[in-house]
Amino acid sequence: MGASRTVRRIHSCRNGAALGARWPLISGSILMAVGLASAGVWHTHGWQVALELILIGFGFPLASAGTATMLIQAVDPGASGVAMGMNSVIRQIGSTTGAQLAAAVLVGATIAGTSVPTEGAFRDALLMCAAAALAGAGLALLGRPVRASSIDGC
Repeated sequence: MGASRTVRRIHSCRNGAALGARWPLISGSILMAVGLASAGVWHTHGWQVALELILIGFGFPLASAGTATMLIQAVDPGASGVAMGMNSVIRQIGSTTGAQLAAAVLVGATIAGTSVPTEGAFRDALLMCAAAALAGAGLALLGRPVRASSIDGC
């Protein structure tokens, strides 16, 4: 089974009713946070980096699917297009801002006489991203729960 099929199966209507729409968002954010924090600390062997990328690679689609589901369940059906459009805009703003913050951390600590960031700068940038992912999980815990059975076809 492919990863996307597994994610879809976990996020199906039947499981969504039992687990809630927030579960994929929270678990995906936590997987990303663990992968990012691990990459900041343990990166001397290829297998470490591969494992960290696997965690991030599974976490991101889970969090994305959870976000979309929570959003669609929280708005009236007639406003779902506007809600998804706003989600896209906010995601783009967050991605751009996050990339610039990480770049600022990287250029803030360079190897003397070069423009190459230090290992500590990379660690700090990855840990900052892990903290942002954990903040996303925390915010999802505060979100208003909506039953998955309110989706058509479930």
